[in-house]
Amino acid sequence: MKTYYLGGFLLKEKVAYCILAHNDHKHFGRMVNMLNYKADFYVHIDKKTSEIDFQSEVTHLTNVLFLEERYPIYWAGFNVIKATIALLKRCISSGVKYKKIVLLSGSDYPLVSNIQIHDFFDLYPEIEFIRASKISDSNSKHHRNHILRYFFMDINIKNNFLYKVITKMITTLNGCIPIHKKLFIEMGKQRFDVYMGSQWWAITQECAEDLLKMIREYPRIDTYFKYSFAPDEKYFHTLIYNSMYKNRTFLGKEEPFLIRDYKWPIWPNIHHIHPSLQKWYTLNDLDEVLSSDKLFIRKVNTFDSSSLLDSIDKQIKQTENKFANA
Repeated sequence: MKTYYLGGFLLKEKVAYCILAHNDHKHFGRMVNMLNYKADFYVHIDKKTSEIDFQSEVTHLTNVLFLEERYPIYWAGFNVIKATIALLKRCISSGVKYKKIVLLSGSDYPLVSNIQIHDFFDLYPEIEFIRASKISDSNSKHHRNHILRYFFMDINIKNNFLYKVITKMITTLNGCIPIHKKLFIEMGKQRFDVYMGSQWWAITQECAEDLLKMIREYPRIDTYFKYSFAPDEKYFHTLIYNSMYKNRTFLGKEEPFLIRDYKWPIWPNIHHIHPSLQKWYTLNDLDEVLSSDKLFIRKVNTFDSSSLLDSIDKQIKQTENKFANA
């Protein structure tokens, strides 16, 4: 593998994309093919979903690895943490040294060319793109309850309606029981404050390796977040912002706990995300999307977003032609 130097930093050639997907295999294939430039792909498919259709979309590629270690993923549950850790472990065990490890969902898509993505990461070789705000001393009762109370989201019930009814009942009953966790995690003599941010991030390989080491050394992190609400927006942020890597984030510090621009204090890292966190982007949003300064967009799919993605592809192709003619 080739390596280069810029300003004294060793620049690695490849990006690792760790992908969490559960549906829309057509879009998954389109996204992977679009990003297939000096990259490897590590893929976790929700265990409730067959991975055959996803594999069929990338049979021509030798740099896409589907994890054998799979978990059933439930909204706001802890299994997505297990899946993400499995992706990081497989990525690190490959022996390849990556310039960045990027966590994507199956509903993402690039907004810029691959050359621009690589140039961006080369510009910030030691930066961890994971913003966060501290929940532990926030004034938001709603968000504090997400870590104080016990939530049981990873319940294996195949009927979606029944699953929602049961989890809602458990959550309601839980609010009446005066048994709470603390607003911080006790790690022996250490105290870890709890942070939250966007689930989707890009970190250095050094950071990923140290995260796995911290997870092994501090088993209480799993105990604490296993029954928290939406740990995917807190788990890795808490580890990073209670470590030296906090100083290597883009701002070098945590951000104020504000709920003004976004429904949650979940600041986008490298994704263009609607403030509601729920909107699916369509061609009607073209101007907004093309004016974004982010590397990726979330959320898009085959049914609603194909025309928008065609327009994005067109702009990316124009950019690539400029690079080729420069």
